[in-house]
Amino acid sequence: MSFRTLTDAELAQGIPVAGLRFKERDEYLLELISKGQTIAQGVPNGGFDYDGDEDGQPDWWAFVPYPGGSGTLVDTVAGYTWLQEGSKSYQMTSPGDNATNGGGVLTSSYIELSPLVDYLLSGIVHSSKSGAARVKVTLDYYASGKTYVSTATLLNYVPNVQTALWFARSFRPPATARYIRINLCGGVPHTVSVGAGATQITWDVIQLNESLRWQAPMGLDQRATVSGTWYERYRYPLAFPYMDGELVMVAMPIELASNGSATAYARMRLSCGIPGQQGVSNVFATTSATYKRGILTVIGRARTLYGIAHLYVDLMNSSGSIVTMTRLPYPTNASIRILRG
Repeated sequence: MSFRTLTDAELAQGIPVAGLRFKERDEYLLELISKGQTIAQGVPNGGFDYDGDEDGQPDWWAFVPYPGGSGTLVDTVAGYTWLQEGSKSYQMTSPGDNATNGGGVLTSSYIELSPLVDYLLSGIVHSSKSGAARVKVTLDYYASGKTYVSTATLLNYVPNVQTALWFARSFRPPATARYIRINLCGGVPHTVSVGAGATQITWDVIQLNESLRWQAPMGLDQRATVSGTWYERYRYPLAFPYMDGELVMVAMPIELASNGSATAYARMRLSCGIPGQQGVSNVFATTSATYKRGILTVIGRARTLYGIAHLYVDLMNSSGSIVTMTRLPYPTNASIRILRG
């Protein structure tokens, strides 16, 4: 259901307003609230679906264009199957005809938070061209009287793929901060490719949560005869949001057995695309011929432009004639948590 405001003619003196119109309004607002779109995960109108005055701008947000730029609500993104939440997205257009032009900045209303909590800001951004216009996400912090404290940059890059990216950035507010305002910047001035032509930057599903944790279903039943050195036995792809240097923690239950009196070892590695920053877990060991359960935990820094990182399971045995066996309890999940960057 979409929302249509009452016209001036309908509100003219002596013209009765049908109760159905108020019913439509109330049902629409109730639908938004039930879907978490009015206050979407802590962000007022984070899905950009509410435009009560039908001016093409989302309520609870304010848009300021850069020179030559523009911004408006859109139903779809041309040429792309948009991963929309609800019926609308917000699109900025940068003309790209000189270095001072840009799209604009869309700023949220004040959002209350605590300086004692780690938060995760996430959302979807799409660029119609590769390498054409810079995208930035910044936070303005405010004290209890809504006086400005400072600004933090959470995202700053030039999209190199014409596809939607799910970005996620964690942060902890300064000690004096009690509010934030979110700034979504598309086609930032002085960073637009000259002569690139018009570029559209589209945003959706802007959410604010405490630090993120989710579950990844996995399956594993492997065995190997290896001695004295680690042997990569299993690789599992994990889906992540777009990240650039965030700390990620993965915890996974594992069952391990040694088919003999020698010691069997298992560990886990997280490969996230940053050389020298892949994490290595604790080592779980057993001499038991029956499966014993342990927990492997690994922390590494993630750079996942395309949303995929890999989890590796390595096996080792103190005797080359002994088979090391490992499996995941079924059903099982790897617990994934994004920590502060």
